[in-house]
Amino acid sequence: MAMTNPAPAVDLEVAGERRFSDRPIWMEKPNPIVQAAKIIFLALVGLVMIFPLIYVIAVSLKSRVFQEILTAYATPDTTAGIVDANGDFVARSVDYTGRVGTPATQYVRDAVRNANGGLYSGTTYEGLKNYTAYYVSPFSGWSTHLAVASGSIDTPTRLSFVAAGIAALGGLVLGGFLVVLVLRDIAEGKANG
Repeated sequence: MAMTNPAPAVDLEVAGERRFSDRPIWMEKPNPIVQAAKIIFLALVGLVMIFPLIYVIAVSLKSRVFQEILTAYATPDTTAGIVDANGDFVARSVDYTGRVGTPATQYVRDAVRNANGGLYSGTTYEGLKNYTAYYVSPFSGWSTHLAVASGSIDTPTRLSFVAAGIAALGGLVLGGFLVVLVLRDIAEGKANG
């Protein structure tokens, strides 16, 4: 679903300070009502150029709402985040006040650019090497990311390979022992026969 005609900026309030993003928000694919609204908007813009501006309409998104939703579902041993369509953090489970409104890591931006969901490996700003599951909303272009430390996945995987290696080695030793027994029985049969 392609996004068209972005609307102007979103104002994010973080810990008492305001950060302003000049990046666009999305609009769904055009429909007759949106087209009529565009015509009315263009007419109003023309009137504003002729007459002085009296009113300004602004949209403000409170990122704390997204932060509360995110922390309600993220477990303490994970790092989670919500990223807008421009690759900026809207909410984050770690260093919320320092990261909201700032660009996500290159790993996050690359993953979102390449697919609408899946898994990727990366490193957080705090240096945590991780595997992250993510999903991108087809409606808004916003994405959610849930990262777990790579050690929590890699260590059991390594242990399973070690166990499989030990089992294979044990199988080879047992197979060799059985071959020796069979050859000994054959040799005894020839000697007796």
